[in-house]
Amino acid sequence: MRRPFAAYLSLATITLLLDQVSKYAVRSYLEPAQSIELWGDFFHLTYVRNVGAAFGLLPGQRVLFAGTSILVVVGIVIYWCVVRPKDVLTVLSLGLVTAGAIGNLIDRIVIGRVTDFLDFFGNQFPVFNVADMSVIIGVAILLFRIVFWPEEQPEEVAAGESEVSL
Repeated sequence: MRRPFAAYLSLATITLLLDQVSKYAVRSYLEPAQSIELWGDFFHLTYVRNVGAAFGLLPGQRVLFAGTSILVVVGIVIYWCVVRPKDVLTVLSLGLVTAGAIGNLIDRIVIGRVTDFLDFFGNQFPVFNVADMSVIIGVAILLFRIVFWPEEQPEEVAAGESEVSL
C-alpha cells in the first residue's frame, strides 16, 4: 500500500462522518422509541437512546466507556507510530475501529448517551449504529488478518538465530 496513513485517515474520517450524520438525522426526524419499518419484519429504523455499552450492556457507565474509547484510540495511535502498518487489512481494520470508537465517544461526551437506530429482526437482535458496526467489522477484519496472514518473521529470527554475538 503506497500511502497507508492517508488511507487510514480517509476511511476513519468518512466512516465517522457517516456515523455522525446518520445519528443526527435519527435524532432530528424520529422520536425516542419510534420505529419505521423499512423491510418487513427484517429491518427497521428504531431510535434508541443507549446509556450503556454496545447493545445497551452495563447502563450508566458513561465515564468507563468514554475512557475505554480514549484508550483504544490512543493505543491505535501508538501502535501506528511504532509499527507503521502497510498491509491493507490492518489499515482497514484500524481505520474502522478508530472511527467507531470516536463516533460513540462523541455521543457520550456531547449528549450523554449513544444514538442507536439500526434494528434487524424486529427486536430479536439489539439495536446498534454505524459506529458499533464499524468497530465489530474492524475487529473481525483484524482477527482474520492475525489468524490467516500473520506477519512474516525475519529469516534469522524465524530460524532461531540470534543477532547477539558474544
